[in-house]
Amino acid sequence: MIIRRASQARVLFVIDDMGVGGAQKQVAAAASGLDAAGVSMGIVCLERGGVNLDRLQGAREVHVLGAPRVFDHNGLRAAAALARIIRSGRWDVVEAYLPAAHFISGLAGAAGRAGLVAARRNLANLDPRWYAAAAAYLNRATAFSITNSRTVKESIVRRYAVSPSKIAVVPNIIEPPAAGVSRAEARRRLSIPENAFVAAAVGTIGRVKNYPVLVRAFAALLPAVPNALLVIAGDGPRRRAVTALGRSLGLDGRLRMLGMTREVDAVLAAADVFVHASTSEGSSNALLEAMAAGLPAVVSDIPANRETLGGSGRYFAPADWRGCLEGILEYATNPGAAACDGARGRRRIEKRFIPAKSISRRMRIYNTLLEASR
Repeated sequence: MIIRRASQARVLFVIDDMGVGGAQKQVAAAASGLDAAGVSMGIVCLERGGVNLDRLQGAREVHVLGAPRVFDHNGLRAAAALARIIRSGRWDVVEAYLPAAHFISGLAGAAGRAGLVAARRNLANLDPRWYAAAAAYLNRATAFSITNSRTVKESIVRRYAVSPSKIAVVPNIIEPPAAGVSRAEARRRLSIPENAFVAAAVGTIGRVKNYPVLVRAFAALLPAVPNALLVIAGDGPRRRAVTALGRSLGLDGRLRMLGMTREVDAVLAAADVFVHASTSEGSSNALLEAMAAGLPAVVSDIPANRETLGGSGRYFAPADWRGCLEGILEYATNPGAAACDGARGRRRIEKRFIPAKSISRRMRIYNTLLEASR
């Protein structure tokens, strides 16, 4: 029997879609890194493609199944289609991102040949109820799990009693900021005055991101920092509510809701401070990107943010808008502290979140699975 090494492996990524999102961005980054390492890889989107599908490099196969749901006959059809794809492509590893993809890959049984790897990105207590009900089966069907932080790993071990030896922490891949986006150019693009103090937030506008805390803190900041501007890049189910809250607090002209944008690099380059108010995280891509851009960060004091930011920022208790205000105000009135913490955060990214290291850890996992397949 011929045993392949990881660099000769065939790896198939499975995900709901490849639209705008942290998981989708990570799939594109991981696939590109594996392609550079010589790994043959492909991707299956259960529902639809998206903008991050364009970022994929070197994919041997791309399949978009168009399954609108996975909890009825469409899910069974998707699992059957995935099983055929795995067999026909002779894939060695199936790496499933997010609960629906993990579930469908489990139903497909990795076609009886490939090792199933679950890429887990959220705390186990946030898993959908149906996923928790299927967890016992999925844990048996899964050869290995990858988490993007120790916080996520520990939550899975606690909730599902999965052996820690079957879970590896592989940090998110954070690419260096795009070269050539200067502060002046970024502000020109976004129509931001040069003398403004800019607080920025990036991410889906949903319940756990807790944007009302940030908006209330910013409204209280304005009397002390009248040239302040709050820029929020992202969209989601609570965007209208956040916009309405800003209007009720008199923030017209001081709150910029950009929606989904490809100008995130410009938002970070234009900002003076990054603010992140989530009540729950696995590992925030937005926070990592802000750190890579050298921004000081004011964040909610939750385990994942502590793991990411360390001592290079300011923390406030979740839902405490006054604590959030204090952190922003400190950086607004003390540029030296802001510059120092921003530089410390960037050095932390350069030391801990190295793309080559994440790809190397994946390769070791694939090697283990290939050895076991003998």
